[in-house]
Amino acid sequence: LLDEVLGRAGLKRSELYVTNAVKHFGWTEGEGGKRRLHQSPGRTEVLACRGWLEAEVAAVRPRLIVALGATAAQAFLGPGFRINLSRGQVFDTPWADGWMATFHPSALLRMPDPRKRAEARIHFEADLRSAAEWLRKALSRDGVA
Repeated sequence: LLDEVLGRAGLKRSELYVTNAVKHFGWTEGEGGKRRLHQSPGRTEVLACRGWLEAEVAAVRPRLIVALGATAAQAFLGPGFRINLSRGQVFDTPWADGWMATFHPSALLRMPDPRKRAEARIHFEADLRSAAEWLRKALSRDGVA
């Protein structure tokens, strides 16, 4: 889903740096012990991985960070950040010229209500198109083709 929507937004995944804000977190066995079910990481796990995230951002020096999902967004801005209130908005941050959060693709795929899933996907696609447009404008201002 991410690759598909990135492509429609005019972005190539091969030209982006994609990482996880939290490098490891808990899981439980599914029914019959056949599947691992990931659990959302707790605040302790988010904070434990913060140094790695900051080191990656410092090494990559991104123009724009797009946090996919609440966990990634909160890894940067703290537990008070709410995707439903601030997704799609570009903020100034110390980590990059621009920073935006949107839904995580797997959250879209797991939404049980088809109407809410379709609505969230529309927002997700619009957010990634907006991110692509922000990047094009930033690169144009810098004289980069």
